[in-house]
Amino acid sequence: MAGDQPFLQVMWRKKHEITASVASVEIEDNDRLIDKATILLRDPHVSAPDLARNDEIEVTLGWASEHAVLFSGRIAANPQQAPATGVPTVTIVAYDPSYSMHQKKSDEHHTGSLSTIVSTIVARYPLLKMTDKKKNIICDPDPQFTGDPQLRQHNLTDLQFLQWLAWRYGHRAFAEYNDDATQFYFVSNQRLLQADPLGALQWCHGLRQLKEFKYERVASRAARQRLASVPDPQTGEVTPTAGATPPPIDQPLPDSVHADTLGKLDPAERARYESGGTTTPPPPPEPVPMIGLPSDPRLADAVTVWDPTQVLGLRGSGTAVGTIHLRAKGKVTIDGLAPWAEGDWYVNKAVHCWKDTTIGKQSSATYETKFTVTR
Repeated sequence: MAGDQPFLQVMWRKKHEITASVASVEIEDNDRLIDKATILLRDPHVSAPDLARNDEIEVTLGWASEHAVLFSGRIAANPQQAPATGVPTVTIVAYDPSYSMHQKKSDEHHTGSLSTIVSTIVARYPLLKMTDKKKNIICDPDPQFTGDPQLRQHNLTDLQFLQWLAWRYGHRAFAEYNDDATQFYFVSNQRLLQADPLGALQWCHGLRQLKEFKYERVASRAARQRLASVPDPQTGEVTPTAGATPPPIDQPLPDSVHADTLGKLDPAERARYESGGTTTPPPPPEPVPMIGLPSDPRLADAVTVWDPTQVLGLRGSGTAVGTIHLRAKGKVTIDGLAPWAEGDWYVNKAVHCWKDTTIGKQSSATYETKFTVTR
């Protein structure tokens, strides 16, 4: 962007431009949270004297040669400050329209496919659009809920419930401004990772778009290796095997599993049983309750959805020259790192920061993008 100037336009109620009073803007684009805009206004009584909750705010940001609407939402708070010395200010805090889904908790039972349930809930909110349901809602898997067992939304807002469904089945639920409207998306993690990278950031000395980048490996975030302890049906020996599948729960078990029960019989009855003198095996031992463990060992694996956005356990954060292409829910290619770290990273959060740095009559501003990524 050499020789280019940062571009900013802030529209209030769609028809009033209040850019001249803006001192700074921070737009937080998150992959799981409601997008947020924080705008600091100087001398607000001149540019926007009637600011109120639920007023519409739209922010266009970028460079003179390339800019786009990065935020569209409604004011949630506008605290004012009137210092003894200096200019009075107002800080506008606005959220994207998905905020309307987070106002009321409810109890409800849901039936149908996952995609149908998501569509039905989103349709209740006119501020959120779905131009093409096949593109806005991409469920993989798309399980069916028939009512047995019931899928219940208990004391949760619609947004909390959709976010829980997204986490449970390996998806992302978010709002994004596209095609002149804020649209709601419910997309599988796999589909997000299949998309092309948003762009490339090069880490090198001298002129570079990536100003700073720090990264580390977090073992707890890496994909775990799943182990199954498989008993030998003949010897009873337990052998841990990576990726093995436990035997079906309804498979007949050998008599050797009743060893504990046999040990409790008196010697005469035990000898008679082992010699084949009886065809009636002793009853199995009473089950011992185990707190925190599933009744079926396979359930622990069945309810776990691994997050493909952090399989290597790498986490990073950095600052780049402002770019409208760096968005959450996408990938960015980072080069110039160690060979095991460079490549495509998933963007969890992108914060676009604009600041007025005008001194005297010389108009100037800065624009940079801070971000966090995983891999």
